[in-house]
Amino acid sequence: MTATYPLHLQALRQSLVLLAETLVDGWPRDLRQPRSGATAEESRRAQTWATQMQAERGRLLQALLQALQHGMDAAQRPVTPAAPPGQRVSLDALALVDEEQAERDIEVSRIAQQIDLRCETEWQELFALASGAHRQGGAAAPLEPQRYPAHPLVLARAIGAAVADWAILPVQRAELMRLAGPLAVSAMKVLYRQAADALRSAGAQPAVLRAPGRGSAPQASLRSVAQPAPEVLVQQLFRKMGHDPALDAGLQTAVRRMEAVVRRLAQVDPALLSQDDHPTWKLLNAIAAHGAELPADDGVRSTDFAVFVEALVDRVSSPEQPQREQFSRALDDVQAYIDRDAEDQLALTATQRQALEQVEREQALLPLLRQQVQHQLSGRELNVAPPLRRFLTEQWTQVMARTMVREGTEAAQSVRMVQCVDELLASLRPPDDEAGRRRLVRSLPELVARLRAGMALIELPEAAQKEMLDVLMQSHERLLRAPGSPPAAVGQPERVEPPHPASTDWLGSDLFEQPADSWRPPAPMDTNVGMLPTVPMGLDEQARASEGQRWLQELQVGMRCKLFLQGQWATARLSWRSENGQFFMFASNLSGGSHSLTGRALLRLRAEGLATELREANLLQRALMGWMDDSGIAPPP
Repeated sequence: MTATYPLHLQALRQSLVLLAETLVDGWPRDLRQPRSGATAEESRRAQTWATQMQAERGRLLQALLQALQHGMDAAQRPVTPAAPPGQRVSLDALALVDEEQAERDIEVSRIAQQIDLRCETEWQELFALASGAHRQGGAAAPLEPQRYPAHPLVLARAIGAAVADWAILPVQRAELMRLAGPLAVSAMKVLYRQAADALRSAGAQPAVLRAPGRGSAPQASLRSVAQPAPEVLVQQLFRKMGHDPALDAGLQTAVRRMEAVVRRLAQVDPALLSQDDHPTWKLLNAIAAHGAELPADDGVRSTDFAVFVEALVDRVSSPEQPQREQFSRALDDVQAYIDRDAEDQLALTATQRQALEQVEREQALLPLLRQQVQHQLSGRELNVAPPLRRFLTEQWTQVMARTMVREGTEAAQSVRMVQCVDELLASLRPPDDEAGRRRLVRSLPELVARLRAGMALIELPEAAQKEMLDVLMQSHERLLRAPGSPPAAVGQPERVEPPHPASTDWLGSDLFEQPADSWRPPAPMDTNVGMLPTVPMGLDEQARASEGQRWLQELQVGMRCKLFLQGQWATARLSWRSENGQFFMFASNLSGGSHSLTGRALLRLRAEGLATELREANLLQRALMGWMDDSGIAPPP
């Protein structure tokens, strides 16, 4: 039986071609299906896109299969420290989770939950057999569901990663992800059954697994159960706590070492076994909670905390006659350690926080600047092309806001960027005579250079820069063209045809022909996560939005939350929020440990049940529920 599980993993890897083929063949088929409310132009573009996808089937299939296999391999790899001992993990590359990234996480979660709900029987049967083969192969630790390569969330993340790599518009990406859920369900039903049959044929015996809960776990308390003798209860609780899977091996050992002193305390302090908020239990809960929040790839912080906890256990275990007060002092020490650690992590993110504060100040200026530019446009008898109007009211207002925040509102550079609007509009006035045409030609290189500098400041993509400058060049050519003469040279670069697309760049070439700055995020789906699009939520949208805003306002530094980030669940603590509540920074147990989110992204995740206050049972409650389960005691209602 030792080779059964490795052979099973090899077979799973090969079988992923079924999922890849189902998606690649199903996407163009479903794109051709008539959609309610779609315009004739939208339907035409969908048909064209479907044809293009079919023509590139081989390339798409290979890319998707590689992404699925990479996701499968990544799920099995153990998490290793990202930094050698003695070094802090760098957070310089901290990414901002905005609405677009939140939508991607929502799409991944929706696919995972659709597979989980629609393939529940097949999935649970396969995982039980795989867990049995894993144990029969001599594995010391049980198989973790999300480390199993066929877990719905592992597959959903891989699909999302593949689609994210394709050079398509966000609205196209969202459409593929919407269609992926039902397609993946049909493939995984077959794949799960085939894999389970193969394991049974190989002699695997299913492991007995606890059924996963769909909601919050019951919150047991010491007062809610009939207790055995104190020493027996303490022994049973520590047996559960000392093997709690949420604790790493070092903290499990430290918790088990505390059993002896806690048993002695139970003999002299009856409150220990009747008060859930006894300092002893609060101490253990605090140690477990902080350990669970440490990033798995930050070996330095994990090691430092383990050393601290070991020393603390030595201290509280030394007295022959333990007292409640010594655990209270130990709890204060743990909280002080957690506060210092939070301060250290916050210091590491100072650069990122400053950047977010800058963006927040820019956002405050944008409405005023946009109003000013719109006034300038409306007060002139000019034939300004729509792309130039959009550029001035959108991108260029960003340029002005960023310059003002960085240099100051009265700085020379800020004044020049503001004056650039007048200069551009003045350049679009027809010249009165030949001398006026010559002055215009002489002024254009400096104007174009200033525009380029501004666009570079906001990191406007090269394609968008070229599009705007091309429109401006065409406008100037018309103004400079004398009757019967060829277009005048205005110092613009030659027009360059776009290169032949590589990989999947062609996907956005025909279906969505509108300019890039015309894209808007798709409207939020009015379904709950994991439910089919045809199932209404039954909630008043305005009331839900108001509730979400209240929740956002009530988020305070130090609050613990559950967040769905990077395609997986994170235990996170709010470490910072901007003054106006536009940006939030969380410390989590995911790789890197720190995440910045916009308030709007948080609200989108909350609306889908992917951002919530942490309501999981603490260490004591988990141990108590486990003991009650083993003893056949019914949980509290």
